[in-house]
Amino acid sequence: MKKTRDRPKKSAREGHARAGPVRFPVVGLGASAGGLEALRQLFAHLPGDLGMGFVVIQHLDPDRPSMLTKVLGGVTRLPVVEATNGMRVEPDRVHVIPSDFDLSIRDGILHLVRREKTGRLHLPIDAFFRSLAEDGKSQAIGVVLSGSGADGTAGLRAIEAAGGISIAQEPESAQFRGMPESAIATGVVDFRGVPEQIALELVRLSRHPYVAVQKPAEPVGPGPAPVEDQRIEAILALVSRDAGLDFSGYKRTTVQRRPEHSS
Repeated sequence: MKKTRDRPKKSAREGHARAGPVRFPVVGLGASAGGLEALRQLFAHLPGDLGMGFVVIQHLDPDRPSMLTKVLGGVTRLPVVEATNGMRVEPDRVHVIPSDFDLSIRDGILHLVRREKTGRLHLPIDAFFRSLAEDGKSQAIGVVLSGSGADGTAGLRAIEAAGGISIAQEPESAQFRGMPESAIATGVVDFRGVPEQIALELVRLSRHPYVAVQKPAEPVGPGPAPVEDQRIEAILALVSRDAGLDFSGYKRTTVQRRPEHSS
């Protein structure tokens, strides 16, 4: 596990916690060469009621209109729309990046920026995954599909560091192995499989408490820690005493991450 810095604890004088919006898992899917067929296979095996939002980032020709929305709309029960600036990500809807734009997400809202032709390597998947990691935390899911190069690898690292879930296509099933192989080589990928298996894993994850829909928190005042937090503290104290390992510097989501993924 990577050591991360905990956020400062809120003092009793700061008042009650405010209820936030309902949050749901957002799945970012990155694809490049050969990725269209992988996307078709994946979405063809997804039901229409997972409660997840989907955002597709594919390397597109900036000088030609994208047909991706129409193609995916023909194979899935989910509504498929081309993303527009200021569009809110909705559960059970597929949001597709338009050609000649880069895409990011903040507070559940999609933001489009016209692609700059700088001559540098264009990495739209990494860019979106990083914003997804920051916005979604443990409810961020990144999927790297067929493509050449390494776009998506750094983004999956960011998702993993934020407590999210990283998935890659099995390289042997990809028309172009570069992107999934690069992602898997980092060691941060939680699941790998052919597109149909990835669809089944997303179904499983949609029901898992680690990434399930989070309702607004009820306003609470200062008081004793919840029972679950107390249990975690007791376990960490035993580990520290008997094994000499100090996990006090780790975020709780990081400590909980591996046992919950394996259940």
